[in-house]
Amino acid sequence: MLILSGGTGTPKLLRGLKEIITPEELSVVVNTAEDLWVSGNYISPDIDSVLYTLADMIDEKRWWGIKGDRTLTHDFLLMMGVDEKLTVGDKDRAVHI
Repeated sequence: MLILSGGTGTPKLLRGLKEIITPEELSVVVNTAEDLWVSGNYISPDIDSVLYTLADMIDEKRWWGIKGDRTLTHDFLLMMGVDEKLTVGDKDRAVHI
């Protein structure tokens, strides 16, 4: 099954599909138009959401990022005057490092 992916609807769809098909039966084409650099790290939000969903790590309250992630690094950077365009959690940031 081929899924075209973009936005926070994809994790919701994938969560349901995981219940009825195996990962081997699934292919996902993911939007990269909104990728960006954040503090020297290349971030692909839609790819991340697909990966985190398939790994059962997605934050189901926001439908992006890693569940239970904290933003200590982001908050400290803000305190130092670094204005990041996206709030990236510490675990999420580690994935990109």
